[in-house]
Amino acid sequence: MKAVRTIGIVNGGGDAPGRNAVIRAVVRTAISRHNMQVIGIRNGFDGLIWPEGAKEMTEDSVSGILPRGGTILGTTNRGNPFAYKTTENGGETVHDYSSLCMDNARRLGIDAIIVIGGDGTQHIARDFSRKGMSVVGVPKTIDNDLDATEVTLGFDTAPVIATEAVDRLHTTAESHHRVMLIEVMGRDAGWIALHAGIILGTRLGVAATDLVAKHHFGRMVCLKSGKIESVSLDEALEKMKYVDPDSEIVHGARSVGATFGDAA
Repeated sequence: MKAVRTIGIVNGGGDAPGRNAVIRAVVRTAISRHNMQVIGIRNGFDGLIWPEGAKEMTEDSVSGILPRGGTILGTTNRGNPFAYKTTENGGETVHDYSSLCMDNARRLGIDAIIVIGGDGTQHIARDFSRKGMSVVGVPKTIDNDLDATEVTLGFDTAPVIATEAVDRLHTTAESHHRVMLIEVMGRDAGWIALHAGIILGTRLGVAATDLVAKHHFGRMVCLKSGKIESVSLDEALEKMKYVDPDSEIVHGARSVGATFGDAA
């Protein structure tokens, strides 16, 4: 099996918080842990059709990008390389640029590509994978509609912003004695609307009251794998929850340069 020496990073779809964190983590982990080179592809898959803007990324180039919004590589929610629409001679023409993208990736020396995006972007990633490209996807969408993951990159922030908007409109609605309808993003999934209208305290309060109504006493409500459940108070107090030094999140922190006061 051919060794992977160079990774490409491609964004796709709409903007969402967290993209820069992914880019930073990929660059730092690839360089410090795996001795790999990283090439940043500009403006989504368009950057593989027209690769002139592709550039090598270093630890210096991703320093300080965590608090920045957007993405330092740019993105686009249009332009599927397998069915790229252009206007020619006054009419719409569809081109398949997928082979060109793969050729350009090879010219850039890219052995594998990490694709950051939502449902549409991951469909493109899958099609490239079927075509023979070495691809790994990162789920990014505020819609939270990719079923394979408990939560998608960007979703955490969306309900918080939507909730702030709803809270601010409460007094306006009361002042005018009106009911207001608030539209949020999320397409057909509904996750942002649901989580903006119903924050964790409500769910726990409802579950606790249901336990009382059922005479299920001596229990504590809790959140497990995204669902509200309950455990006995004995089980709840059996042990404290500490950070596992061998956990994936600690491994991730070490991979991007964090230290925990030890030699590891």
